Order: sequence, then structure tokens, then C-alpha cells
Amino acid sequence: MGKIICSRCYESGATVESSRDGALVSPYPLSLYPTCQSLKRAYCLSAPSQHVKDIILQSNPLLEAFGNAKTVRNNNSSRFGKYFEIQFSSGGEPDGGKISNFLLEKSRVVMRNPGERSFHIFYQLIEGATGEQKSSLGITSLDYYNYLNQSGSYKVDDINDKSDFQETVHAMEVIGISGEDRGLVLQIVAGVLHLGNINFREAGNYAAVESEEFLAFPAFLLGIDQKRLKEKLTSRKMDSKWGSSMESIDVTLNVEQACYTRDALSKALHSRVFDFLVESINKAIVKVHQEFNIGVLDIYGFEIFQKNGFEQFCINFVNEKLQQIFIELTLKAEQEEYVQEGIRWTPIEYFNNKIVCDLIESKLNPPGIMSILDDVCATMHAVGEGADQTMLQKLRVAINSHEHFNSWNQGFIIHHYAGKVSYDAEGFCERNRDVLFSDLIELMQSSEIAFIRALFPDNLNAEKKGRPTTAGSKIKKQANDLVQTLMKCTPHYIRCIKPNETKKPKDWEESRVKHQVEYLGLKENIRVRRAGYAYRRVFRKFLNR
Repeated sequence: MGKIICSRCYESGATVESSRDGALVSPYPLSLYPTCQSLKRAYCLSAPSQHVKDIILQSNPLLEAFGNAKTVRNNNSSRFGKYFEIQFSSGGEPDGGKISNFLLEKSRVVMRNPGERSFHIFYQLIEGATGEQKSSLGITSLDYYNYLNQSGSYKVDDINDKSDFQETVHAMEVIGISGEDRGLVLQIVAGVLHLGNINFREAGNYAAVESEEFLAFPAFLLGIDQKRLKEKLTSRKMDSKWGSSMESIDVTLNVEQACYTRDALSKALHSRVFDFLVESINKAIVKVHQEFNIGVLDIYGFEIFQKNGFEQFCINFVNEKLQQIFIELTLKAEQEEYVQEGIRWTPIEYFNNKIVCDLIESKLNPPGIMSILDDVCATMHAVGEGADQTMLQKLRVAINSHEHFNSWNQGFIIHHYAGKVSYDAEGFCERNRDVLFSDLIELMQSSEIAFIRALFPDNLNAEKKGRPTTAGSKIKKQANDLVQTLMKCTPHYIRCIKPNETKKPKDWEESRVKHQVEYLGLKENIRVRRAGYAYRRVFRKFLNR
């Protein structure tokens, strides 16, 4: 096993793991655990390599706690994507690594579908905290918190939140997060739960906090002034241009806007804590000089729910890009090489999904869905109502004749490689803007807790140039950067097939399995491999093996 790993390392290998609903079939990334364990047996790892191995293995339960959740299809679904690069020395020992994370479904903090849960860490904290922690963090029952009681799902049959909490805390310790910072991470988790219990009522045409006693605990946990918290949740500053001068105006919010502001702060806190954890892992295993590496991509699978929104649109776009690489490297390039080499070959037909990728991400002629969405967000940046319908109208004008696109009264349909998906346009523009108002950043920067201030390093005085970066444009850039990285590697695919919807062993739905095999292009891939020359090595390496 050790030699196999090394031979792959010389060429920069990448393992792409995907499933229908973004879950791995192992509690550890499939390629990481056996790699590290086998290396340990083969080499009797040195202390530094053993340390790297421990961090790699402990990073998984930690990131799962803050980034995984129960969905209708999977009790432990990854709600973020990660590309984990393990670096090796010339002797084959793991001596470094790096995690790149993307697409964290932070909206899950504040809302989700019936029967689903928020991120595991919220339930772990409530079930596993000590008596002292519960007292200091204001922890009570699960159904007390608005952010948790909305979906009616608290427990999961095969998950023990209490013991998982201990594993999460231990993982932070192994990674090197100090005891003080571990406590502050949990303090922010509790602070987010308490923020969700701040409700608003109509006072005239404006929002007022329904019960001010609910302001006290989140303000205390976040180290901010209670009055300032109230002020920033019910009003915000708007920059207005008068001639050549800029003027700031205080605008009072209505109830809907106040709820949006509260939720935006909660999502930002969770997202930035998640980024802190990833950064802590990377610092613990950083290696300046790169030699050989294996990358493991663990991403959500393709998603089709009863109601599909902006998050599913982004997830499915990334899956289209990954499918495009699969087609390019295993179906298209393979057959083209046989033709170039003059080998007799009967072409095997396949669906090239580049047409779907262009429909979503093209900039011009015609513009893709993301470009039109960004344009609407830029021209209607101060408008809440009506933006989604404007986007739909522009989509109908620009791309209604596209063979992989249809529109309906509340949204649009894309004919993906995995099937048709109907997207509800409600909330598309709001989620694409992904705005955290400067008032909230200033509020967090005023915290008396240095750790929280460090989570919000934004420079609010920097000159604003051009359009603000949208969530869609970030995801498009991340997806294309990921494609460039993977194209430089020798990819190895792990396809996880979901056998049923019941989440039970030995339950086999043949039609569901057949559908997945077909849309993943597995039949075409097997035909190409069987008919062609699947094993490629230069003579010297072949002889060494």
C-alpha cells in the first residue's frame, strides 16, 4: 500500500468522492483513513508525521460537527464542500496538508425543511455540555430555541449528540486550539442560538424588539452592548449621494427587515467560526515546500428536493462542473487519444454537459443565469420586493428558447445531466447578494472579546470599487479554480450510489439505482474502459511496479 501511495503522489493524484446527497459511506474521507493507517504500518511514522495523521483524522469529526446536518435523505449530510490536499515527503510519509472549503450552507442556521436539523454542533452543545457550561452559556432544552424548533426534528436514531460533543471538543484540542478559544467557539454557538430568540413586533410601520430581556444573553455572550445590539437589529445606516458628496442616513427597519438582519448576523457568526476552524487545521499541518500530494474532493451530491432554492442551484452547478471534468478526462479525451494514435475505434456516444454549464455560467451571447442574476442584484440592490420576479422576466427574455431551460410562474427549470430540476425563484436575489451590513460588522468589531473581533477583520474604510461580490460569483470562481486544480491531477473517482430513500440496510430500489448509474455516465465509462487501454504507465514505472 505504501508503494502504491507513493507512485500516485509523483503524479499528483486527486480522488473525487460524490454521492446523490453529499454523504460519504465512511466516517472518514474514504481515501484518507486507509492511506494514513497503511502508512503507519508500513513506515512506523515519525512523530511529526504521526502528528499530521492525527490532525487529518480529527479534522473530520470537527468539521462534520459544524458543517454536517440531518436532511430528509441523509442523517449525516455534508452541507459544505472541501478539497483536502495531503502532502507527502519523498519517503512517502504524510508531512503536511491543506483544506479548501466552499459552499457552506449557512442558511441552515436559521431555516430548513420540515424533518431536518440544523448543524450537529447546536444539538451536541445542548446534549453534551457540562452543568457549568449550561449555566454560563444559558443552555436549556432543544425546543426552547427558535432556530431549532421550527422543523420539529431534534433527535437522530443513529447519532449520539452527547458523545459526539466530547469528540468535537477533543478534536479541537488535538488540532491545537487553546482551551480559551475552544470555550469561545462554544460561546459563539450558544450566542447564535440566543440571537434566534429575539423576536420583533410592529410599532407603527417599524420594528421593535418584542421582549428586551432576550437581548441580554446574546449581548453578554458576544461581548457587545445590549443597547447597541437592539439599535443595529432595528435600524441601519445607508449611504446616500447628494451631488458630489456622500451622506449617511439612519433608516428604521420593518419587522421583515429586522428578522433578516438578525439572521444575517447569526449566519455570519457561524460561517466565520467555521472558517476559523478550517484555518486552524491548515495552520497545524502547513508545509511551505510542496513535494508530492494526493487531493480528496468531498462535495455535496446532486440535489433534487420538493422545493429547490438558491443553495440547490449552486450545489447542482458545482456538480455539473465536476461531471464536465469526468466527461473530459474519462470519455472525451480517452476516445480522442485512440483516434490520434490511429487505433481502430468505434465511437461511444455520451451526453456532453458543457451546454448546461454554459447555460448557467456564460457571461455573454447569451448571458447565463448567474450573469443575469448578478445584473438584477446590482441594478435592484436597494429593492427587496420584486427583484426575484424581475430576474425571472429577464431569464425568459434572454434564454427561454434554450433547449435545457424552461420557466414557470414561480421559477425556472434546468435540464441537468442528472434530470430536470425545478427551482423556486423566491429568495434567489437576497441569497445571491449575501449582504452583511457594515453596521453589523462594526457591532462585532466593538466586542470586548478579542477572539470575536478577529473574526470580523473587514476594512470598512476601504474605498468601494465596482460591484460587490455576490455569492454566485464567488461560487463560480471557486468551481472554476477547483476545475483547474483537478485538471492538473490524475483523478480517481469514487461514486456512491444511494440504494433507497428509507435510509435502511438491505433495502434495494432497482429503478433508483439504475437512474443514478445512467446519469453518472457509468455505463459509457465502463464501455470505454473495456474496449480500450485502461492501464497507462511509462515503461520505466511499469517495470518498477
